[in-house]
Amino acid sequence: MMIRSGDHSGAARTGEKSMSNQSEKRAVLQAKGLCKGYGSGSGRVEALRDVDLCVYEGELLVILGSSGCGKSTLLNLIGGVDSPDSGILLVDGKNICNLSERELTDYRRNKIGFVFQFFHLLPELTAEELG
Repeated sequence: MMIRSGDHSGAARTGEKSMSNQSEKRAVLQAKGLCKGYGSGSGRVEALRDVDLCVYEGELLVILGSSGCGKSTLLNLIGGVDSPDSGILLVDGKNICNLSERELTDYRRNKIGFVFQFFHLLPELTAEELG
């Protein structure tokens, strides 16, 4: 997944800012108290529980963990494919949890990029259906 950042200062574009001082860098992604569960009752699974995350401009992030730990759930929330049960998810300072379906479509079209490991994760469409 790639997040396309908004406007940048010249120093940020050329890498002149110190990468060791996060107070100088702009947060492009912030998750605060993010929770997401699936199912109900005794069968409910909490995929994410109170996740806090901050990713700064220019940082490279790896999301690593065992199967079922919530990696895909987190990426689906960041990508606007799914909505959290609670918490705040800011991308370039905008809470994407409050976006309408139209705004989410624009967000996914203009702000987020996915590279899928397996092509069959998406249903196959004809050129006409993609049109």
